[in-house]
Amino acid sequence: MFPVKGVESIEFAPVGANGTLPAAGWVKFTDIEDGSVSFNVPEATLTKVRVEDKDGVWAIVGEEGDGASVTGKSLNLDPKIADLLFKGIANSTATNKFEAPINSANVVNLAVRVTSRPRLGHKMVFVILNGAVVARIENPLTKTGAEFLSLGFTAEATAVSDADGDAVAPWYYEKVAVA
Repeated sequence: MFPVKGVESIEFAPVGANGTLPAAGWVKFTDIEDGSVSFNVPEATLTKVRVEDKDGVWAIVGEEGDGASVTGKSLNLDPKIADLLFKGIANSTATNKFEAPINSANVVNLAVRVTSRPRLGHKMVFVILNGAVVARIENPLTKTGAEFLSLGFTAEATAVSDADGDAVAPWYYEKVAVA
């Protein structure tokens, strides 16, 4: 494997059809707050099955657990990206006003693509094909603080199916050579 350090870009798009990556409609999340991006690919949840009449573990069963997730923050409070993250409106015409969704617990489904900065001649591209995205606006506002108000998100991978209804991997990453 190759080491990965830093984020070059984060992009969002409407979820693609039949478990495919969308070809168009990607919106870039800019001015990423330093140190705000993190990935979490949880380890599998395992359950030990024991039976009464025998000693030891009879079987180990894999259980459904949390999906892979990515979280981050941007210092760019552009209403168009806020509309996308809070409401799922990819073609927002908002230019200077963002209105919160009526349901503040709104979850939108978007494809998410995170590209690392180049290192040792390669980049890593991490993709969630169908992410349940929850957006937020955060950071303290103080007259002496170094923090700026930021637009944050958490996206967790959810189930994806192909045209036949068969399950497809909900996330993946690829190593991309840099020219």
